Amino acid sequence: MKDANKIIEAFLQPRWNFVTSPEEKDELHRLADELRKAAAPAPKLSFAVLSDIQYWDTKAAGKFSAALADLYRLNPELDDLVINGDLGDGRPEDYAKLGALVQNHPLADRIYYTIGNHEFYQAYYNSQGDWAPDSFPNGETDHASIARFLQFTGLSGLYYDRLIQGSFHVSGLRAI
Repeated sequence: MKDANKIIEAFLQPRWNFVTSPEEKDELHRLADELRKAAAPAPKLSFAVLSDIQYWDTKAAGKFSAALADLYRLNPELDDLVINGDLGDGRPEDYAKLGALVQNHPLADRIYYTIGNHEFYQAYYNSQGDWAPDSFPNGETDHASIARFLQFTGLSGLYYDRLIQGSFHVSGLRAI
């Protein structure tokens, strides 16, 4: 990084004083940023964390799809993705929609999920699929909500550890 800063100070910074157009100044900024990136050590592990995607309506679905695309565009070298809780409203159709979207993502087999309170919201829907908080829990149990979450994620329990990239131990992924 020291060499990159020396190059910037010796060659790019003096040129800055002589350029007049915004395009030329932008190009000098871009070159300085590229030098800094090239000089920086590569990260040992790179992961993203998303939370509260609430993937149950088309607006949320579109935003989540865009976020996944942005993450991959910004860093196609991501090692893993963590999605913390509130995946949807805990309904089977929410998990089906989410599963269909992430199955084709490059990180599909390296997504780690945690459960949130929205995974228990099936209890607010009646048998016709309508939001019905007045008749809560609508025949739903916490056990059934947890079972649906575990089936979707393929996990054996809510608490788990993972070894990532062969040397990074992530511990304490759990319910919130």
